[in-house]
Amino acid sequence: MRGMNRITIDLAKMGGAPCIRDLRLPVETVVRMVVSGMTPDEIMGYYPDLTVEDIGAALQCAPVRDRRALRAEQKTMEIQK
Repeated sequence: MRGMNRITIDLAKMGGAPCIRDLRLPVETVVRMVVSGMTPDEIMGYYPDLTVEDIGAALQCAPVRDRRALRAEQKTMEIQK
């Protein structure tokens, strides 16, 4: 998968959870922010070292259940428009 070089796993950091680069920012955190409806700009506002490519890599790495939740959330947001 493209972008997976942006995901690091280090057992000595964050309990071995997959993180964005070496930022100590778990992939799960980024995925949850997206699922909650935050835009990439909003997320990068909280984490200035983060890039759009990092967010994309986190979504690619997300477990299938999180991807399903993301799709469901996106559909809900489309219906509300």
